[in-house]
Amino acid sequence: MPDTLSADSGVTTDTHTPRYRLTRAAAERARRKLGLRRLDSLATHLGISRSSFFRLLAGTYPISLNQAAAFADEIGWPITRVFERCDP
Repeated sequence: MPDTLSADSGVTTDTHTPRYRLTRAAAERARRKLGLRRLDSLATHLGISRSSFFRLLAGTYPISLNQAAAFADEIGWPITRVFERCDP
């Protein structure tokens, strides 16, 4: 095998996708701003299931950048305050 086809040593693949979670403070702000009584009512507003909403709070729901940015704009906070990185 020519050396141009050999595996590189010390090179790892970058397959880890960063995960982000909705902060409790942002969820509470959205609940108050939208006039919702329950925190899980945000699920309907976001167009996701209740279980997906709790996964979003835990950082296991794959929210798109467009959805995240729109939600941050809606509650008037920067996206970096609404979502925090939660890498394992």
